[in-house]
Amino acid sequence: MIKIENLSKSFNSLRVLNNLSLTIKEGETKVIIGRSGCGKSVLLKHIMGLIKPDEGSIFIEGRDITKLNEEELKPIRMKMALVFQGGALFDSLTVAENVGFVLKEHYRLPKEEISKRVSEALSLVELDRWAEELLPNQLSGGMKKRVAIARAICMRPKIILYDEPTTGIDPVTADSINNLIRNLHDKLKVTSVVVTHDMRSAYKIADTIAMLHAGRIIYEGSPSEIQNTKDPIVFQFINGFSKMPIN
Repeated sequence: MIKIENLSKSFNSLRVLNNLSLTIKEGETKVIIGRSGCGKSVLLKHIMGLIKPDEGSIFIEGRDITKLNEEELKPIRMKMALVFQGGALFDSLTVAENVGFVLKEHYRLPKEEISKRVSEALSLVELDRWAEELLPNQLSGGMKKRVAIARAICMRPKIILYDEPTTGIDPVTADSINNLIRNLHDKLKVTSVVVTHDMRSAYKIADTIAMLHAGRIIYEGSPSEIQNTKDPIVFQFINGFSKMPIN
C-alpha cells in the first residue's frame, strides 16, 4: 500500500529524515515510534504529499507521489485521511459540520447523503446524535479525539494516518481511543499509520512497530519482538531510560 524508499529531508542545515525506507502492507497497522522531534510528523506529512522530499520516493498503491503536481495528487489524497494531534476542529462549526466539512467542500454530495455519512461516522466512534449540534468548546478531550477520527472515516479512506492520537488525554481515555483505533481497523479494513511515543498505545494497536532514530528506521518488528529486543537504543526508548542500566 505504501512504500518509502531512501527518503531524505533537511530544513535549513538540519537533516530530519536521512535515507529512510519503510514498507506498509495493505490492511496493516504500522506504528512508528521515536523521541519527540525525531521526524515522525514530518514523515506523515510526506506520505500525505504535504511536503516534498529532498531525495527519495514514496509509492502509494504503486504510484510515486513525489513526482506528482498538486492536481495529480488530489485523487490520491482523497484515499487518505489524517487525524491531527490536536484534532484541528473548527471552533465555530458544530460537531456535525466539522465531520462533514470535507464531504461538503470537496465531494459536493447532497445534503441528505452528507448527513447520513456524518451520523454513520459518529456512530462508529461511539458518539450519539445528541453530540452533532455541540461545539468543540463543549467537548471533552476524548470526545474531540473521537470527532477528529469521525471526520477522517467519513471520507471512507483506504489509509488513515494518526499523529499522536493519545497525546493530551488521561490514561483511561487514551485506552478507549486505542480500542477505538483497533476496532475501526478491524471493521473498516483500512491501512493505518500511527506515530506515537506512547508505548502502551503502540503495543495495543500495532501489527508491527518501527522505530525512527537519527532520521532512519533502525528497528522493525511485532509488539512482542520489540519488547524482547537487545538493541540498546530501542531498549532504552521503550523502557523510558535516559541511560542504559548497568547490570
